[in-house]
Amino acid sequence: MVLALWSWQAGGQPWFFGWFAVITVINSLRTFTSPLILAQAMEPMGELAGTASAVIGTISMGGGAVLAMLIDRTIAGAVTPLVVAYAGYGSISLAFALWARRHRPTQIAGNSFVAR
Repeated sequence: MVLALWSWQAGGQPWFFGWFAVITVINSLRTFTSPLILAQAMEPMGELAGTASAVIGTISMGGGAVLAMLIDRTIAGAVTPLVVAYAGYGSISLAFALWARRHRPTQIAGNSFVAR
């Protein structure tokens, strides 16, 4: 959100090196957290984890392409739409992750899972 405000305040063209450093950090953190989140999501799948991973990858790639298509049409000499998309899509992802955490199955007696 701070990056979006900075970009908006700078008229969509913030200082390049500061922008580059912040985007590098954001993308690095996303790269570190994604495998951890996906590994936790695969835990209850057991032997079907490979299939579930393929489905998640396909949906992520296709969904990401559609969402990127919506944003790339708005970028014309300014980075504000990109950072607004980062903030918006990140907020939506966080909301889904928190919702999924509340409905996460619990392991009881052996390998059977039940919904909380």
